Amino acid sequence: MKSEQQLQLVSFEQAQRLKKAGFDWKTPGLYPDFDVLHFTVTEQNRNDEIDTISAPTVALVLKWFRNVKNIPLCVYCGWSLDADEICYYFNYYHKGWKVSYDKVCDSMVNPPFDTYELAESALLDELLTLIEKQ
Repeated sequence: MKSEQQLQLVSFEQAQRLKKAGFDWKTPGLYPDFDVLHFTVTEQNRNDEIDTISAPTVALVLKWFRNVKNIPLCVYCGWSLDADEICYYFNYYHKGWKVSYDKVCDSMVNPPFDTYELAESALLDELLTLIEKQ
């Protein structure tokens, strides 16, 4: 299981999908064509290069989805009725329809996420799948 700190950055697989989706914002992190994360002093768009892939934070990518792809989205917290603790959900809008992972907290169909970072990462995967189908 990834730590909260690791979940703040996109995974190598997510970075590959973002490159194909056209993500072109500057980031200090990069994957030089394999699953090892590197950081540089200056921020650059590494997706213009053939053998490297930009490694942005998940928060930056979600901002890109909001600003560039015009997809309203959010991650928020709620209360788990079963576990009697805080849990996290997400939702977004696509073609005017709300797509939501905010069923009641004790739902077994769409269980809540234990951390904000897990909810963000799951939302990113969902959005990447959405634009790959378009």
